[in-house]
Amino acid sequence: MKHGKAEARQDAEDLLFNPLLLSYGGQLREYLEERRGDRSKRIAACVERLLEKHDAHIAGLETPKNLVELRPSNDQRRTAAMKDHERNRDIQRLARERSIFGDLFTTQNLLYGRKTFSIIHGTGGETHPNISELSEFSYSMELPRLSVIDPVGFNEMLTIFRAMQRRSS
Repeated sequence: MKHGKAEARQDAEDLLFNPLLLSYGGQLREYLEERRGDRSKRIAACVERLLEKHDAHIAGLETPKNLVELRPSNDQRRTAAMKDHERNRDIQRLARERSIFGDLFTTQNLLYGRKTFSIIHGTGGETHPNISELSEFSYSMELPRLSVIDPVGFNEMLTIFRAMQRRSS
């Protein structure tokens, strides 16, 4: 953006918006908001245009949510939730059955608490109590929004990008 040709800057801005910003509006948007006050006027202007276009796109996505025709009834929601619950339970059961770790490790389900208590049986019949503190473990992953809104078009775009040859300058 800073030192490139005008056509290349416009192409880069277009690619930043679609598919990147449209698909990954979380982390990329945070990064762009950090760059909003960049010393380079070209970068600052590009960031402002991208964020304005993204705001307009998100506002357009929010518009149809007020349509009554798109709201499922409570019965339909309950039925869908029960189907999802059954499907997830079956997936977890199959994953446990097919996992190589299921044969190597025992499984314990902890309902609540901050510690676990277990007895370790050592050699010679010795037993040792073991108290383990539980800690939180989390991870996050951003899924591309376009894969939900337009899965066919998004996959086509990815296929085209993968097949394209990089131009040497």
